[in-house]
Amino acid sequence: MIKLKDLITEWSSIRDPKKTDLKWIRHIQISTAEPDVIRHDHIVKTTKDMLKVDKKLGSQFKKMGDKYIKHREKLTKDYDKMYKGGAGDVKKASAFFQKGMIKYEKMGKELIKFTDKNFNAVK
Repeated sequence: MIKLKDLITEWSSIRDPKKTDLKWIRHIQISTAEPDVIRHDHIVKTTKDMLKVDKKLGSQFKKMGDKYIKHREKLTKDYDKMYKGGAGDVKKASAFFQKGMIKYEKMGKELIKFTDKNFNAVK
């Protein structure tokens, strides 16, 4: 299995990572992530570059990305209220978080699917 760091090093030798390259950013930052751990700052950066290439598709990705980010923030906030540092209903809080993460992962899969469908990447 190729490590992400090795892949980046290999691609850096043939690409200029300082240039705005949607294919590079999309491939590394979105497609290779697990659906439930797409970094929020990567969504923001990718959205910015997508908007430069195609405003309509960029706007659609932004809506999906914003929804993904807000869901995680709300899930974490609500979980913290229930959990109360271990003093709350731990079992209920865990079940709530697990259910929320299933939805979060589905949203992540949709982000990956959208970028795969609309923005080709070198693989």
